[in-house]
Amino acid sequence: MAVAAMEGKVLKLRIHPRNFSNEELIVNIDALSKEKFQLQCHDIIEIFPPEEPETANQKSHLLLQVKALPQDVQSKGGPLSISNDVAQAFGLVGVREVRVRKVEREKVGLDLLEIKFKDQCLTRSEMWRFTCSLIGRCVYQGKKLEFAGIRSQVCNLWSQGQNTSCGAIVKNTRAVYRSASAHVFLFIQISQEMWDFDPCGDLYFDK
Repeated sequence: MAVAAMEGKVLKLRIHPRNFSNEELIVNIDALSKEKFQLQCHDIIEIFPPEEPETANQKSHLLLQVKALPQDVQSKGGPLSISNDVAQAFGLVGVREVRVRKVEREKVGLDLLEIKFKDQCLTRSEMWRFTCSLIGRCVYQGKKLEFAGIRSQVCNLWSQGQNTSCGAIVKNTRAVYRSASAHVFLFIQISQEMWDFDPCGDLYFDK
């Protein structure tokens, strides 16, 4: 995925558990502003190890969206903190520093995403509303999604004709829903003649 981005900055990375915060990304916007790294809410940032060149294959880089969080949460999370499950998914556990840069939403927009659900029945209208609620968000393979009681998981992502690990959902992104628990009901109609015998020992059904 070709990404147009601003110049990156190396930051210390913290990893927080879910009992600290349910947010996947915590960014202290004020602290970064003092370091002349300007970020705003709803910006999308790209996170990857600093030893990787910025022109390397970016399909495995992590993309997350900056959210507005209370100041106390931002300060406790440090300049940059991601959740433990996200760090494990992208091999960032044990990494002390990462390179961070802001990217344009249109450049990381997804062409297609596959959403898998199980033990649920989704109507076409529910799928449409679910897809509309995802516009503007960043997703990655394996990310769990929930909307109006619907529980699902992202299984595949495509951008510019290639499979990718993460990206942003835009208005032109197509969503495909896959059921992991499809049921097939087979109805067989039988009648009494199929098992009743006549006095000669023949089935009435065979006559």
